[in-house]
Amino acid sequence: MLVGTPAAACGSPNPSQPSQGCYGFDEFSCAPASSATWTKTDRVAPASSSINACAPGFVPFFYAGTGSTQTMCTGLCAALEVDSTPAHVGNSKGNAAALAKLPLSAAPVAGDGTCAIGKKGSHASSTCRFIWPYLADTFTGELPVAFENGPLLDTLGVCMAISFFQYDSNADGFPDAPHPDCTTLPPRSSATPDDDDDAADWSCQKRSNSLFVGGPKTTNPALADIRIGSSGPVPVMRHTFE
Repeated sequence: MLVGTPAAACGSPNPSQPSQGCYGFDEFSCAPASSATWTKTDRVAPASSSINACAPGFVPFFYAGTGSTQTMCTGLCAALEVDSTPAHVGNSKGNAAALAKLPLSAAPVAGDGTCAIGKKGSHASSTCRFIWPYLADTFTGELPVAFENGPLLDTLGVCMAISFFQYDSNADGFPDAPHPDCTTLPPRSSATPDDDDDAADWSCQKRSNSLFVGGPKTTNPALADIRIGSSGPVPVMRHTFE
């Protein structure tokens, strides 16, 4: 899954001014990180169409908002399950105990992998959503095999500023309702398997706790509509090598 080095900033001579970064969606590799990308963080337009056109720790992923075709850089975060239960209601920003490195930091620090403003997020409505539903094939629900069997399935997330996104709640072809805050939703419920009415339907639960595994659903179409490659899995994006 990872091709490169475990060293900070992929072995850059000065990690606080990275010349390399670890980039990917489901498979990750080291690639050049030019100084022009260092400020291309969450909800900033990437420098180009390449996957390493964002700052290290960020990838071109979500559109700017519903109806937009502008791809934005998106922060990769350390995801936790979020729902309305007391154990999970405080997890919306991500795992504050997880180590993560910001682009211009010298080393990973606990808390820097959350979607708080100034960390991996950029907006008050930024929440850390599990990335796996966005990597699933829209039609089959299948995930890339290496990712599904790897260590990031139930830990890697993306920062989503939910206030910028709406979805079609009544099947009339027009987005009319905001993407829900998972802190207001119950955990997975098998009582309403065809409805998108719990946190598992909105990328806020581990894959094993969703109805997308051995159940009647593949993915929630509302999730595919807001990220690049909405007709299937996230498309392959090549690195730029300078």
